[in-house]
Amino acid sequence: IYYNVLIILNLCFTSVMLMILLCYLMIKKRQANIFLDYINNIHPNIKFTLDVETDSQLSFLDILISRVNGRFETSVYRKGTFTGLGLNFFSFCSSNFKFNSCRTLLHRAFSVCSTWYKFHEEILILSKYFKDNCYPSHVFPKFINKFLMNIYQPKAVSYNVPKKNLYVSLR
Repeated sequence: IYYNVLIILNLCFTSVMLMILLCYLMIKKRQANIFLDYINNIHPNIKFTLDVETDSQLSFLDILISRVNGRFETSVYRKGTFTGLGLNFFSFCSSNFKFNSCRTLLHRAFSVCSTWYKFHEEILILSKYFKDNCYPSHVFPKFINKFLMNIYQPKAVSYNVPKKNLYVSLR
């Protein structure tokens, strides 16, 4: 039996834990544990951990990696403790922060989701998230439209290149 194994490097620098994805391997569990013991003995200050997928899914940071029909798909991962509580639209906060939360979460969804279906699912989740945090119903769709138009609308080509004088000396 083969397991998909995610090996994560944990480096401790002044109480900051950095998690770096090393590799995603298809190996036997026994071989994975032998490899883990080997790399954990390389240096005393570097320790690795091993996560095995469950239900053909494995989470890493804010990405959920799923194995579907022999290929990998990615989507946004939220912990089970996620409550949906975010920056309320009526909070005493600059509107830039409120609108940037729309842009940021939209950009994350587009960057992380590997299929249009996953992206659509994430847009539905985000729409509910912003609705629950009292954003007006027209705000988030406006950002979706602007975001997608910016990506897929052809950019106008500018031919306004300044001319440079070139002097040649003939002798």
